Amino acid sequence: MMQPQIDVTPSTALLDVPVHITLSGFIPHQLITLHATLTDGLPGGELTASSHAIFQADDEGNVDLVSQAPLFGTYEGIDPMGIVLVYACTDPAFFQSLFSRYL
Repeated sequence: MMQPQIDVTPSTALLDVPVHITLSGFIPHQLITLHATLTDGLPGGELTASSHAIFQADDEGNVDLVSQAPLFGTYEGIDPMGIVLVYACTDPAFFQSLFSRYL
C-alpha cells in the first residue's frame, strides 16, 4: 500500500491562482480530515485562522478536491480552493491585521 500523500499543483501560488489538491494512498472509503492554517505573518505570528474538511476516500483511496465535496467542514460543496480560502477565526483582529497592510 502507498503512503498517504497530499499533492498540490502548482506547489506555490498566490491566493487568486487556483490550485489542484489531491490526496492519495489512503484506505478505500477512509474518512480523512484535512486542515489548513494561516498566520498573519507579523512578528510572533500569534494571530491565526484555520480551516478543515472531512472527506471520504473513493474506491481507490483517493480524494480530489476538484470533484469531491467535504462531508463536513468550514466550507460546503465542491470547491477546489475552499480549504485555502474559507477560514474560521475566533479573533476578528486576525483579518484586520492581515488586510490592513493592503488597504
